[in-house]
Formats: sequence, structure tokens, C-alpha cells
Amino acid sequence: MSRFRVPYVYAPLLLTVLITVPLQRTDSAVPRSFWSQPIPSGPIAPLGGGRLIDAGFQYFPQWDRVRRFILDQRSFRCAELRQWVTWAASLRGRPARERLAAINARVQARIAYASDAVVWGRPNYWEDPREIVGKGATDCEGFAVFKMFLAIAAGIDRKDMAIVVGQIPSSGVYHAVLVVRVDGEGVVLDSWRRGLRTGDGLIDFAPLYAVDTVNVWSYPAPTARIEARAVALP
Repeated sequence: MSRFRVPYVYAPLLLTVLITVPLQRTDSAVPRSFWSQPIPSGPIAPLGGGRLIDAGFQYFPQWDRVRRFILDQRSFRCAELRQWVTWAASLRGRPARERLAAINARVQARIAYASDAVVWGRPNYWEDPREIVGKGATDCEGFAVFKMFLAIAAGIDRKDMAIVVGQIPSSGVYHAVLVVRVDGEGVVLDSWRRGLRTGDGLIDFAPLYAVDTVNVWSYPAPTARIEARAVALP
């Protein structure tokens, strides 16, 4: 995710600037039109408080490219991902939480964390699973993408999964996690830890938006004034 060395109170203004300059629009920006086109009802948000938005993926071109890769069944048969997909498919006989825990731990152990600037030479790039394995490193949203892909291979319904992007209030940095609905509860796969936790355990996390392969949700912008620091995401 992008790092911003600015006071947190100006974060909403920064997002507005980003989305009004086409050449600098990124997936970590929340378009203003999101807040004016809520859908009355629909799929449940991955974390409480989200509003389903009728905006399609026009404002999320990077995620749109990645989700198309995930939706293409040929992606699960490509040579670069064969070992990962075969391993994930072997988990299908286990309970859902065990499958997710195994995926979270294995990805954390095998894929290194590195910023987009280091891996791709640009501040914000969403990789597809093949690119992640090819580089052997990714950042927080890449971890979420790859875990979603493997969870699908392991038999988890993609409709029960969403990537949630938010901000860490205590540090001001932006972060992404994968949230999976299991037995009515949101289970979080986070690049900050190998173990699972529930959505209620995301105490230091203010969601901004969430995406799955079909829907987009927005969340109210946090208003608490805190000091943002440019720190590397683990």
C-alpha cells in the first residue's frame, strides 16, 4: 500500500485530491461518487458498517484486472501456480477455519513482504497471484489477493470473501486484509500475523472500502485526529 507522510486529519482531503487527478488515481482512493450512490440492500458487508455501492469496478482498475484473473478458471491451471493450487486443493477435506489457517500460515512463511516501490518501482500496484509467485514478494494487498486465490482453490466460496482496505489509526498507514465469512462470522487473514482472528479483533483498523469479485462497499471516513507516521508495513 502507499505510504503518506501527512497528518491523519488531512487524509480525507488527500483522498479527494487523488481521485480528482486522473493520472494519480489509485485503488487506495475512495471516489466521491461512492458516497452518493448507496444501494438500499444487498450482500452483507465483510465488516460491519459498510454500504454496498453501485459503482462497479470503474474506479478500481487494478483490482478489476486481478479479479478477472481470479475468475478465469485457466488461472488455476497455469504452470507457475500449479504447486500452490495442488496444495490448496488438498485441504478441501478439512473444516473451513483449518483451511484458512493453513493458507495464512503457508503464505506468510513462503512469500516475503516488500513494498511496491521495491518490487515494482512504483508506489501502488496490485499484483495477480502469478506475479506474486514470480516475484516471491508482495505487500499487504498482494497477501490478501493470494490468500483469496488459494482459498478458492481450497473450496472456499469466493462470495464469502472480500479484501478490506483501511487505515491503522495508531500509525496512520494504509493496510489491507482478507475477510472470510465462516458460519456467519468474519475471519481475518492478516499479513501482520500467521494466526487467524475475527473481525471483532481488528481494534486498530478503520476500514475505508472493501471489494470482492462482484461488489464494492464503502465505509465512513474516520474523523479522529491522530499523527500519521511513514512506517514500513510488515
